[in-house]
Amino acid sequence: RTSGVVTHWNIVRGERLFTQNMTVFKGDVLVSGIVSFQDKEHHAVGAEGEVYVDYWLETDFTVPKKIYYESVIPIGWKLYDFNISEAIANKLSSFDEFLKIEKVTKTTKHEVTLNEDTIDTYLLPILEHKLLSKSPANTVIKSQKILHVDVVDDTVKGKVLFLINENIAQYQPFLQGDD
Repeated sequence: RTSGVVTHWNIVRGERLFTQNMTVFKGDVLVSGIVSFQDKEHHAVGAEGEVYVDYWLETDFTVPKKIYYESVIPIGWKLYDFNISEAIANKLSSFDEFLKIEKVTKTTKHEVTLNEDTIDTYLLPILEHKLLSKSPANTVIKSQKILHVDVVDDTVKGKVLFLINENIAQYQPFLQGDD
């Protein structure tokens, strides 16, 4: 899907056509589904697996200067009990099915004004979360660097550079002829 430097892989089937720390480019065949034996015979076995690469992604952002969010604060636990007869209580060794324990929480609202001190604490995690929510599973952000930030009126604009590790392998069917 994209170019990058190979970090690790998990090949289930097929022949690997790359090495670790090798730069691969968008469109390269990473794992061949055709395996050759003694350089004479070729067998179609299919290719399946994952190839993870590191690559840099530059992204622009525009957010309001004031950010509002809510946080959940645990307060304690509540125990709900039900009355049962003594005869039933004597027959039961456990009361788990008659008791309900619930965690009690409180929601607190917060307001943060973004400035040079709060960008790393509040803005970068928001941008990381947004990026990861749109990425495939097992994607990892290894590093991030703020390239540029401008605070204009009630808006914060800028660019961030992310170092991402992601599985870039894509399945591509191949034709085997008419057999």
